[in-house]
Amino acid sequence: MPGPSKKPIALLKSRWNQLSDLERANEIETIQRSGISRRKIAAGLDRSESLLRHLLFCLQASEEDQNLARRGQISTSELSRRGRAAKKRRAEAPPEIVEAPRPKSADEGADLICDWILKEPLYTPNRVQIIEHVLDEKLAMQWRRSRPVLPDHASLPLTELIQRCEPNTPLEETRDPIDRNLKLLTEYTKWLDHRSSFAFEDPAVRDSALKQAHKRLSGK
Repeated sequence: MPGPSKKPIALLKSRWNQLSDLERANEIETIQRSGISRRKIAAGLDRSESLLRHLLFCLQASEEDQNLARRGQISTSELSRRGRAAKKRRAEAPPEIVEAPRPKSADEGADLICDWILKEPLYTPNRVQIIEHVLDEKLAMQWRRSRPVLPDHASLPLTELIQRCEPNTPLEETRDPIDRNLKLLTEYTKWLDHRSSFAFEDPAVRDSALKQAHKRLSGK
C-alpha cells in the first residue's frame, strides 16, 4: 500500500491525460509545497524532471499570459519561456523596489481599499458591487488553484505598478446606460482585482481586508 506521500502523485498520474498543462503545473506545485522533492514527483509520474521544470515555469508567467494559454492563443512552450523571463526579471530587480511596503493587517488593508475606491468617480452601490465581484473572483481562483503573478513591470515601485492597473477603456456616455454601467463595473473590477493582488503579500490578509471594506461601504 503506498505511503501518504505517494497518494497525491498517484492521483495526479491517473488524471494526467485529463488535465491541461497549467493544471498539471498547479498540481505539481501543490505536491512540492507539501515537502516532496521534484525528483520524487518526476519518478512517481514516470516523467522527466526537465518536463516538470518546464511546466512550473508556466506559473511564473503573468496572469494575462496564462489566460492566453488557457484560450489556446499561445503554446505551453511560449508560456514557459515567458515565465522563465519574468522570473529572471524579478530576480534581477533590486529587492527594495520589488518588496515595496504592503499592508500587514486586514484593518489597515481595508483602510487602503476604501481609500482607493472612494477616490474613484463611482456611485456607492457600484463600489459595493465591484468589491463583491473581486471577492467572487478570488474564490474562483482558489477553486482553479491559480494565482495572479506580478506582471513584466514588477520591478517598478508599488505606487507606479498599481497605477498601471487603472481602467483604460473609455467610459464615455453611450446611448445605452446599462451597457455603459456594465463596462464600468467590468473595468473597475479588473482594476481592484489587480491592485489588491499586487498590494497584499498575504492572500488571507487581502481577502479579509476586502470583506471589511465591503462591510464598511455597504453598511452591513
